Amino acid sequence: MAATAALVLVLVLSTPLSLLAFAGTEEGYRLYVFADSRCPHCKSLIDFFREQGYRYSVCYVDLSAACNALFADFLGATGLPGLVPVTVAVADGRVAAIVVGALRDAQFWETAKSGRDEGGDIPVYMPAGAGAVKAGSVPASREEAIASILSKFPG
Repeated sequence: MAATAALVLVLVLSTPLSLLAFAGTEEGYRLYVFADSRCPHCKSLIDFFREQGYRYSVCYVDLSAACNALFADFLGATGLPGLVPVTVAVADGRVAAIVVGALRDAQFWETAKSGRDEGGDIPVYMPAGAGAVKAGSVPASREEAIASILSKFPG
């Protein structure tokens, strides 16, 4: 019993607090969307996530100063351009992928649930035809900063 408690304590203390915010999401998978309320692509993507039954949170950068500031922080942390929608997939407490654009490909989002390679950079995808193309990556060293930003998402 004491050994188990000690192991749990070590695991908790060795995990950054910002990543602990993701533990406990349903099935360990959640989508975080930066969007603009006037953007038809943003609307269609959010409708797609709702229809597919994904757990997601939306931060409208045009309606909330707090969301606008989070988006600016996210862009600074990732080096990505200020385009919406941007979706961050979090699987099992880790940033699995970032998608710039309205990717409505159920197979892609199901694959993203498996996460990314341990220690590997965070892949960045963009829609291409009916699927996605890898457009780059964000260094794995930026994951904690990204997780901290996502932990401040509304909802």
